Amino acid sequence: MSTRREQVLEVLEDLDTNDFKTFKWYLHGEDSSSPIPRSRLENSDRLDTVKMMDDHYGSEIRAVTERVLRKMGQNGVAQKLTETKEELVDVVSVDRCQEGLRDRLKNVAVNRSSMELYTELHILKLDTVRAERAQSGQSKLMMSCNEIFNATAHKAAPLRVLTKGVSGIGKTVVTQKFILDWAEGRENQDLRFIFPIPFRDLNLIEPDQRFTLVELIHDLFPEVREVGPSTFMRNKVAFVFDGFDEGGENLDFQNTKKLTDITKRSTPEVLVVNLIRGHLLPNARVWVTSRPAASGQIPAECFHMITEIQGFTDGQREEYLKKLLKDEEENISEQIIHHVKEIRSYVMCDIPMFVWIAFRVLKDILKEKRELPKTLTELYISFFIQLTQRPGSSENKETIMTLAKLAFEQLKKCNFTFTVKDLGDCGIDIKTTQTHFGLLTEGSDPQSRIYCFIHRSVQEYLAALHVHSTLVNNGINTLKIRGRLTGIHLYTRSVSTKLTRLHQSAVYMALNSPRGQWDLFLRFLMGLSQESNQKQLQELLKETRCDHKEIVSYIHGKLDLDLPLEQSMNLFHCLTELNDRTLEIRIQESVQSGPLSAQKLSPSLWSALTFLLLSKCPLDQFDLKKYCASETALLRLLPVVQASRRAQLNLCNLSERVCSELGRLLSSDSCLLIHLDLSDNDLTDSGIQSLLSALERPNHTLQELS
Repeated sequence: MSTRREQVLEVLEDLDTNDFKTFKWYLHGEDSSSPIPRSRLENSDRLDTVKMMDDHYGSEIRAVTERVLRKMGQNGVAQKLTETKEELVDVVSVDRCQEGLRDRLKNVAVNRSSMELYTELHILKLDTVRAERAQSGQSKLMMSCNEIFNATAHKAAPLRVLTKGVSGIGKTVVTQKFILDWAEGRENQDLRFIFPIPFRDLNLIEPDQRFTLVELIHDLFPEVREVGPSTFMRNKVAFVFDGFDEGGENLDFQNTKKLTDITKRSTPEVLVVNLIRGHLLPNARVWVTSRPAASGQIPAECFHMITEIQGFTDGQREEYLKKLLKDEEENISEQIIHHVKEIRSYVMCDIPMFVWIAFRVLKDILKEKRELPKTLTELYISFFIQLTQRPGSSENKETIMTLAKLAFEQLKKCNFTFTVKDLGDCGIDIKTTQTHFGLLTEGSDPQSRIYCFIHRSVQEYLAALHVHSTLVNNGINTLKIRGRLTGIHLYTRSVSTKLTRLHQSAVYMALNSPRGQWDLFLRFLMGLSQESNQKQLQELLKETRCDHKEIVSYIHGKLDLDLPLEQSMNLFHCLTELNDRTLEIRIQESVQSGPLSAQKLSPSLWSALTFLLLSKCPLDQFDLKKYCASETALLRLLPVVQASRRAQLNLCNLSERVCSELGRLLSSDSCLLIHLDLSDNDLTDSGIQSLLSALERPNHTLQELS
């Protein structure tokens, strides 16, 4: 190993005579308090200069040399010294830095209680990995979190991965499991460092601050400050960016300039975009998680693999519940497991967070022999009352309503983490209120003093509570939309009419929000208008009778507009909250009376049929003839076909027109089809060719076509 003198001498020998003379001129001014005398430097050669520097600066000789070279503009020569310096650092301290990082991640970055309950969530491989299935026929489409960067029989190890999943599905938990298993030495030990950087933490950095990539890492992870650029370039390093939907909206993937030099300073946003694009540290592993609606803002070509967490299977849900119920009486456990199965269509019990909330609520309700919740809002009201215990006391009421105001004000900004200032702006003093009923939690790093609600859905529920209570208690509509549903409507004396206008405003906002931030809020807002729910919250809300006929009619009208699938399904959940199932009943009666008439069914009834069928998905088999053997019916029910394992479309009067749509469906990320029967249809040669062309692409799951 070369000494520090030898390292400095080696880089000075790269300078020509004039540059060496300039180096000595800068060197004299480097230490203004006690510089090396100019007379000694003027005639010194490289050996003499290095000796004088070593005597004068000691262990700082390399840092001084690098600083002077950069002042001269000799960045290439300075980089050479940086790299040779880091070779020495590697031998001495990289292992120590790694252990320091491991200790931090064990103690700070992971929720231990959630790991004790951890039930393996399978991550579904999409697009590129489906090529394996086409080649082997038996390749598994599922993997665990610790296999995320693994090579397969047909593919090299992916470097950059996107994992999509709805709120509460377990995206953060699987990344934490991945991080903890590395930190405790169980998995992925070929990775030198893992840096978990939630997008919400990036938003806390002042917008005018500029860093090199290494400086940003050092700032966020002081444990590795001794490690420099070349160490990161030579070793396997992983970045885990969790929650793109909670803080990634400032990233501009279209206009951000390409950056490849890790020693150049820029904003954190530019650094992260270039990391995800693979320009900075191109061999680094990058894992991004996001809600599906927001993930579309990142170009798909940034990733080698796109994955999705689709939640608990029935078996996984039961396994998770048994872990939660291990200390409960057997009859209570059986009732909870049974009821969770019964309510899964509206409580989304494939989502771990909702299963946990359902468990908390049902356990107490069953012991007290009270009526079980029938909607998502009823479940959250019970959960909320359970946490707050006595919501009617003046102190509790004030705390609850300030939390609700915070939830709404931040949801408007699409913000899910809050600073102490944000809390103060809503009248919350974190110093005097220790728990806030367990609804608020501190971020993973206590020093950052960042807070968030225990789950995003809790913020959406509280935001709806604020909006509803502000109207019924104070007569104020907080959802005023310029030019829409405002003005004279709001000055009516009828609270019921005001509430209807408020609901219409909320529907408008949800349908015009590309990120889907108001979807769950809208469901809760509708549910809170039910008298039975208001009675449970009577100490917080004035009880208000609301005629739901107008808002139900308004939603029916929106469903006749051929909305995108996610929006129409959310509106049906809203109708469930309003206890309106007229569209579902009508379509069920039509199906029972015989084949449907494609021409006579309105878009809202087609959506109702889709809603009913998707609530039972994934379907083992879907037979279009049971409903309507026509092209119109197929095009309306394509989401159901996509969510089924086997589709019987034979004898359905299909033509070549549907082949391109089926081709797109088979290539989509979330298609589950393994068997497709199109026999006895007039598809024509060109239609069949169009379909076969789609099947030539690697990203499909189909095993059998007839």
